[in-house]
Amino acid sequence: MQHYKIQYAYWGMGEFFAALFPKRGALENFHSKLKSITHSDNIILLNSGRTAIRIALKVMKSSNPDRKQVIVPAFSCDAVFEAIKAEGLEIRLVDVDENLNLSIDKLKQQNFDDVLAVVAEHCFGLPLDMETICALSAKHKFFVIDDSAHIQKIKYRGRYMGGYGDFGINSFAQSKTMVGGRSSSGGALIINNPDFVASAHKYAQELQESKNTIGEFIFFVWVYLWEHQTRAIRHYFTTFFRRPDTSQIVGMSRMNSTNAAILLCQYEKLDKIIEGKKHVVQLYKKIANEFPRIELVQKISEHYIIKLNFKIPTNMSVETVFQALKQENIQARRPYDIHWTKEYPNSENANAIADHMIELPTTIGMTEHDVRSILTVFQKVIS
Repeated sequence: MQHYKIQYAYWGMGEFFAALFPKRGALENFHSKLKSITHSDNIILLNSGRTAIRIALKVMKSSNPDRKQVIVPAFSCDAVFEAIKAEGLEIRLVDVDENLNLSIDKLKQQNFDDVLAVVAEHCFGLPLDMETICALSAKHKFFVIDDSAHIQKIKYRGRYMGGYGDFGINSFAQSKTMVGGRSSSGGALIINNPDFVASAHKYAQELQESKNTIGEFIFFVWVYLWEHQTRAIRHYFTTFFRRPDTSQIVGMSRMNSTNAAILLCQYEKLDKIIEGKKHVVQLYKKIANEFPRIELVQKISEHYIIKLNFKIPTNMSVETVFQALKQENIQARRPYDIHWTKEYPNSENANAIADHMIELPTTIGMTEHDVRSILTVFQKVIS
């Protein structure tokens, strides 16, 4: 029976070879390539998007030490929250709209007197209204981080995403557009505000280059790329011996040459990845109209999206749907586990949506038959 899995990265022999035998000058070459797709001369290569956010926050704190709060969309990656807490700043959640992006209407209602910055995330690649946010920034004197962690080489109103505000963020961890490995296998800080170039580079220069370990490479391949083939072995290993260390690497460092070499290979196939994903998403959008009970979470036109999420009935749990799909050889997952947002006010819409959505596979190369087969099973499950 056909097995439909979620693809964490599009790696081939080139990436495997680059990981084992990285070419000299990989960091400089990837830095040059990234400049070409951001149209920015001021980019710092780091070990993660989390590190990029922390450096941005350090710079902004130094510029305006009297402000202590950072506005974050209530539906967001936990790496953003960890970075803000690590810098000793306060998190202020603003709820999301129906597309899981920061609600512009709710943002306009905020008191910005103590707001240092707004983290403006394009959720799974769906563009956020950056022009309105930047206009609010100019009026209320807060900084803006254009969080394009999920995507590269995608334009919004003529400008590359990540190019708005004071800083832009890229991440190259699993499930992103370009993937250098698991968490902490690559990130980039794009410095859009010329006043911050020197101070951002100063903080980055104080960091060591991240360690290049063959163990991290093997772990990523074993757990993420070969998940379907290795899950039985991992089950017995963790049952009878011990669980592997899957903790996040949260230390700050600069990107290493191995991850840069892998990302150079990813850069060469970037256009194919983007067009391939867009094609599959459009197949889902078209074929979903044949299924009256199926509804996409985000309203997508021709956008590039890295994860495609579907609503599930309010009387069903994500785990129930997940297990039912698993029995039919369809891998699914919850995009973010945002249970911690319940500790904060102003996250009602985010929690309501997140508790009743699930991601389905959007592997490049899927056919209409594949998509229709998945949606047929999905409708059966949620019915």
